[in-house]
Amino acid sequence: MSEPLESGSIDARPDAGIFNVIRHLNYKAQYAFAEYIDNSISSFEENKEALLELDSSYKLRIDIEVGPEEIRIKDNAGGIPREQYARAFKTAERPPDPKKGLNEFGMGMKTASIWLSSHWTVISNALDENETGTVIFDVQQMIDTKTTIIKPSWKTKPNAKHHGTTIILKELNRRIASLPSIKEHLGEIYRGYLRSKLVDIRIYRTGDSENDPESIVAFEEMNPLVAKAAYPNGPKGEVTWKKDVKFTLPGGQTVSGNAMVLEKGSTGKAGLYLFRRKRLIIGASDSYRPFEIFGRSTTFPYQRIYGELHLDGFEVTHTKDDIIWGSNGDDEETFIKEVKKALQEGGLDLLMQAMNHRAKNIEEKDKLRLKVEKENEEIENEIVKKKEGLTDFTDDDLLPSEEETKTGKDNPQELAPTFEVEKIGAREFSFPIEGTHWHFLISVEKNSADTALFKTSAKRETDREGNSKVNCKITINANNRFALNYLNRNEEFYEVILRFAVSSSFAKARCDQAGLEYTNAFLRYMNESLTLLDGSNKNS
Repeated sequence: MSEPLESGSIDARPDAGIFNVIRHLNYKAQYAFAEYIDNSISSFEENKEALLELDSSYKLRIDIEVGPEEIRIKDNAGGIPREQYARAFKTAERPPDPKKGLNEFGMGMKTASIWLSSHWTVISNALDENETGTVIFDVQQMIDTKTTIIKPSWKTKPNAKHHGTTIILKELNRRIASLPSIKEHLGEIYRGYLRSKLVDIRIYRTGDSENDPESIVAFEEMNPLVAKAAYPNGPKGEVTWKKDVKFTLPGGQTVSGNAMVLEKGSTGKAGLYLFRRKRLIIGASDSYRPFEIFGRSTTFPYQRIYGELHLDGFEVTHTKDDIIWGSNGDDEETFIKEVKKALQEGGLDLLMQAMNHRAKNIEEKDKLRLKVEKENEEIENEIVKKKEGLTDFTDDDLLPSEEETKTGKDNPQELAPTFEVEKIGAREFSFPIEGTHWHFLISVEKNSADTALFKTSAKRETDREGNSKVNCKITINANNRFALNYLNRNEEFYEVILRFAVSSSFAKARCDQAGLEYTNAFLRYMNESLTLLDGSNKNS
């Protein structure tokens, strides 16, 4: 019964009109189903000892049956005790101890049911009680009559040991489309409970079997990388790239869990997953990847760093899909900074390893290599045949012939080697691309005329702050046929070749970074082509 109001006071409690607001919330089916699961798990956790004493092989079973006209949610947890009905069915009435369990706001079941349905029934058998309680919500009638009064009905249990709750939703407000994606989402949220083997969640369509493996909510475990360190001064030998994470924020909140470099990179699965009270809050269907740790989507940490972190001392939104960050040492910026520090310290620098490790599938690589080598052999045979038809290249070929001198033709530009290493010196280019600083050092040497026009190598480095840098070295062969015919003609063409060498080196390094195979072969064939197309009178 409502307490009498003092003179001048206002009753601020919501009336039945709030149901119409809840019905039109921007909500999702997976979050609605999660509210029922939260209640079942909370009941299970509260009554675990008694349930296991009653049946030593007990396992919490939650079934969600989705039909075109009706949805049924059934569990075998502890049920709703009779003395808790007034609180359990009152909107926004919090449980006695909201710091425990998953049903902390007193809104979950009501919000989910009103959002899904206009008429729903709750039938509950409480553990150690002799009666079954039934509550019926006719939401539209409550809105029309502006009343929120309900009256439970009671009848004797058919089996005194029976326990659990069934919720029947009728007059559905919306159609539930994709069950596979909902199952995957819930598997991510409740992975901690599923791992215990004491919780079994199943979702299926009416008419399908609840025992079908496709009905079972499951979670795919991720495996850590086992490999040697891919950065200087790392651990010796092969190690498992997984570590425990534990720290306390300045605001007093604690963070614990583990992080790893994934055995196999996964854009969809990598990232941080933030839990509270063993339930996933941030990361379901869209993992949490702060830029300060993961960088852009093109970086290797974005695909390889994986962590499950449990946050204690934080509040969450009433939909349980976000952390409420504070401003006194419990802010998100401080949290990210501490996580990054934890990933790097303690002998295993996960960020450095993720940045530098290159995974290779040996079996597939061998198959591809055999195929490419066969094709390369055929190409090389063709190149040899073409080379056999070419005249050996000498400095005399660069000078005008005696016949050309006698006929009075204009003498061609002198192409005798003047490409002196000492005069050229070293050149450097630098520029940033997508958060990575690229530095190119170009030098000149004299090799044979048939040696590649240029060769290149690249080395990636990452400092302790996670900043990425790539140093590329390019060596140009001054005696290459192409160089003799073009680089000596004028300085402008030399600048063109410098930039061509830089762009080719940059493209090769980016392809290597993306994991593409046989970039060396590509560069080799390009050099051979340039040598063959040297522009001389003999073969131009």
